[in-house]
Order: sequence, then C-alpha cells, then structure tokens
Amino acid sequence: MKKKQIPWNKNKQFCPHGHDTFVVGRNPANGSCKECDRIRGRKRYVPVKVDKRFTRFCPRGHDKDIVGRVSDGNCKECKRINTKTWREQHPKKAKEVERTNNAKRRENGKIKNWYLQRTYEITLEEYNDILKKQNYRCAICGISLKKYKKSFHVDHNHETNKIRGLLCYSCNTLLGYAKDDIRILKKAILFLMEE
Repeated sequence: MKKKQIPWNKNKQFCPHGHDTFVVGRNPANGSCKECDRIRGRKRYVPVKVDKRFTRFCPRGHDKDIVGRVSDGNCKECKRINTKTWREQHPKKAKEVERTNNAKRRENGKIKNWYLQRTYEITLEEYNDILKKQNYRCAICGISLKKYKKSFHVDHNHETNKIRGLLCYSCNTLLGYAKDDIRILKKAILFLMEE
C-alpha cells in the first residue's frame, strides 16, 4: 500500500515532516526537502533526529520566531508552561529554590542595584556613598541604620528627580503626606508649638 503524498508548497520553509529546508536544503529538481530525499533513498525508514534548535515550531506547535527561543532550543511559551507545571507538582521544592535564588541575589545586591538604577538612576555604590556621608543615619530624625534594621528610602525631588538624601520610612512618609510643601510643614510646626 502506497503512502498518500502530502501536498507541499515549494516556497514554504518547512516540509510536511517538519524539516527546516533553509537549514537542510532543497532538491533543485523538484523542490523537495533534501533530508526527506535522503531518508526515502534508504531501504528502510530510520527516523532522523532533527536538532530542535533549528526547527521553527516546537512540539506543542508554538512558532518560535514569534514567541521567542530559549538557549536550549525550546520556545519561551513552553518553558513558561513547563516551569508552571513543575511548580504546581513540587510546591515545597519550588519555594525552596525561589528562596535560595532570591537570597543569592540579595547577597550580591543585584535586586537592590537593579531597583535603584531603574527608579532613581543611581547605582548601589552611589547609594552607599550617600549613606556614608550621612554617617549611616536618617537625614531628618537621625536614627541609626543599626537601630532601624532596614534599608533607608531614597528621598528625591519629584520635579527634578534630584536625590536629597536617605530617610527612614516615617520621615519619608512625613514628606510624602506633606507633598514636599514647606508651608504645610511650617503650619504643622506652629500647630505643635501651640500646645
């Protein structure tokens, strides 16, 4: 019994068997895939292992050129799905891996450095220089970093984005609620002095 021939457009990148013809090449006589011709020439069919890094579509049918590729050849969508299913199947191990990865990033200062650069356009070294100039204390209330036990907030002018200093949470919210307006802060001082 003869196999039914699958119609194939000669201009397509992939043959009906999924070979990337831009990688393996085409037969100039009939436009067929060279890999399929090579397999047909054998006495018995031996499946050829196609390197998945060079195929356009993943086994689930996602187009890697649209979704994107990961270094191992899988598409990004499959990587996301595989990670999600693994996390659902191994919740304790997933939490442990996440905790250790975050701890490593925190130790290296990668997360804080990324956040400072994205938000305030300063590096972690510049943040530490400001902290050293303030003698490791809040610029307003003077609480020490050891006593505060958290990192100080970067206070900046919202109009010019110029950094004014590093503040504890209370002092930073004080300025935030006062909308950085000196008149409101003066009225608050007068209100406190009336008692």
